[in-house]
Amino acid sequence: MTSTRKAPELTVHAASSVGAALVALLVPKCPLCVAVYLGAFGASAAVAHGVAPFVRPVALLAAAIALVALGIGAWRARKTRRTASCCGELRGSV
Repeated sequence: MTSTRKAPELTVHAASSVGAALVALLVPKCPLCVAVYLGAFGASAAVAHGVAPFVRPVALLAAAIALVALGIGAWRARKTRRTASCCGELRGSV
């Protein structure tokens, strides 16, 4: 089946994918990376200690938002998908 999307729509989808990949690349993945980022922004260990309790809830909220967005996208794709009846095709070809 061929895609009927227009070029600007494909460009937006490609740009959002690249943006998501860049965000995933820049997110610190270990405690040392967090320390380096904080040091680059001029924050000290005291600031990190004060911010630490908020990091996990924010990460869980971001994951929940991502799951909801994924579910909405799948629901929209399922809703707009055209399905052909296999029985109707068999009756027409026989």
